[in-house]
Amino acid sequence: MRKRSDSNNSFFVCAKAKRQQQQFFCLCESEATATTGFLSVRKRSDSNNNYAKAKLIYGKRKYGDLPMRVVAGERKGMPLKAIAGNTTRPTTDKVKESIFNIIGPFFDGGIALDLFAGSGGLGIESLSRGAEHAVFIEKDAKAFQVLQENIKKCRYEDCSELFRIDAKRAVKALLKRDITFKLVFLDPPYHLKEYYDLVQILVDNDKIQHDGIILCEHAKEVELPQRFGDFVLKRQETYGGTIISVYLHSEGV
Repeated sequence: MRKRSDSNNSFFVCAKAKRQQQQFFCLCESEATATTGFLSVRKRSDSNNNYAKAKLIYGKRKYGDLPMRVVAGERKGMPLKAIAGNTTRPTTDKVKESIFNIIGPFFDGGIALDLFAGSGGLGIESLSRGAEHAVFIEKDAKAFQVLQENIKKCRYEDCSELFRIDAKRAVKALLKRDITFKLVFLDPPYHLKEYYDLVQILVDNDKIQHDGIILCEHAKEVELPQRFGDFVLKRQETYGGTIISVYLHSEGV
């Protein structure tokens, strides 16, 4: 909020912005919840009472309006920039926390591959929780810019590789490198089912460690196979219209 100046015009601009902010975030009491036309917002009960947790429920609210943060680990609480508009579909904090409770919650090294990285939420969360290195793949120019900003903000430049490239081309390039992944996140646009075949390519070329984890995020309408080579479907969780499918190596199941 800008300070009120002597200009009446500036004052009205500030007042309008304040009204819009109040309409968007309807903050309630410490443990209560309030639902707006598009959002369910809960005020945190810890020391930082200025943070509001928002969950998209329905309507056409832009994803870039949603607050995002690192949920746990060494960068816990670090706010992350979201991508404006609806061209990408970021994983909400609630779903992200549930995901890492399933596959972690913390890691002892290893390399993470975040295909269709968007703003980088999953890969950054992996680094915060102990992953040694992360490779981020994102084709969209706006999303890639936000991804770069979030990596820099979290001070993860030295342990991250960012590539603005199509996921299929990225996987072809990765096959030529002496690298294996402990964590693989795959969250393509829901209508592009063929991109899930990239998991099979990585498995067939031994690019995923035997103790590795494959996590696919997909719509209910998309049915993924029960296994990718030696990696079998271990668990599925449903969050609204989204399904999280977790694959582990058969020797570890």
